Amino acid sequence: MITDIIVIKYNVPILEKECIKSILEFTNGQETPYHLTIYDNYPKDEALSVIWNRLIAKSEADYICLLNSDTQVEQNWLKKMLEVFQKEVNIGLVGPTSNRVGGQQGRIKTSKEYAVSDIKYICGLCMIFPKSIWEKVRGFNERFFFTGEDNFFSWQVQKMGFRSVVRHDIFIFHHWHGSYREAQKRRGRSIRRFDARESERIFRELTNGAKNPDGRPSDINLNQFPKL
Repeated sequence: MITDIIVIKYNVPILEKECIKSILEFTNGQETPYHLTIYDNYPKDEALSVIWNRLIAKSEADYICLLNSDTQVEQNWLKKMLEVFQKEVNIGLVGPTSNRVGGQQGRIKTSKEYAVSDIKYICGLCMIFPKSIWEKVRGFNERFFFTGEDNFFSWQVQKMGFRSVVRHDIFIFHHWHGSYREAQKRRGRSIRRFDARESERIFRELTNGAKNPDGRPSDINLNQFPKL
């Protein structure tokens, strides 16, 4: 069983370097075989949904992990997330807790050894799913350009009868909008004002008015984490 970890770079070299370093340091490839796919999106500035679909289609892995380039993982993160597929039934998506993400994923990491709960949406900052799920859903909807594709994918997975689960004893540190800020500078406009609003409109259209969750940061104390 192999997992393809896909990291999309977007001109934040310090954060990207730390992300890749944390993957290599805290992922035991002998215990949990994985392949690391790194794609530089800055030159072309393509939609995430398009890039993800293209890379996943080429992947021969059993599981796909989409990981933001402005994140840092912790010890045994991948092994623990994959355990959910073995211990639970009918799982489609698994995500961690984080310091910068809305909803139940924004809760402080629990001290319990194994704690999971079903949630409505898994944020694309870190999500794992079997490639077979992606094939059943027929990939990410490419109408979404920079945001919202993860929420709609979660919505589709649950519509097909699969569960989206957060594992509360895994924590992925997220540098808030590291690549977002770069995209704003490059495009000369507010992504929150334009791209996010357009994604919200598309999401409501495709789901018959379902509410797209916001990404407001949680109240976790960031002083406990390293500053680059």
